[in-house]
Amino acid sequence: MDVRRLAIEQTARVRFSAGGSCECTVDEHGVARIPTLTGAADFDLETEFAAATEFRMEFIPSGKASKQTPAVKRLTRTEVEQLCERKEPGAHVAAGQDHDE
Repeated sequence: MDVRRLAIEQTARVRFSAGGSCECTVDEHGVARIPTLTGAADFDLETEFAAATEFRMEFIPSGKASKQTPAVKRLTRTEVEQLCERKEPGAHVAAGQDHDE
C-alpha cells in the first residue's frame, strides 16, 4: 500500500497514530512527518504504519479555497487499501498505448 502516492494524487494529508502517543502525517508531497517527535524515535515507522487501523485524510483545498478548513474523512485500513489500489481514470488506456514511434 503506497499511502505516499495516495496523498500526492489526492492532494491530501493522511494521518495515523504512531508510537502510541505520536501522530504521523504523510503530507500532500508524500513526506512522512511526526511533528511532536523531538529526538530519535523509539519505534519503527513502517511497523507502526502496518499496525495502524484508523486513518484521517485531510483534503487540501487549492486556489482561492485554500483559506478554507480542509475536509476531513475518517477511514479504516481496508478503505485506505482500496483507495491505494484503485487506478486513476484512463490509466489502463495509457498503459496499453504503444509509444514506439
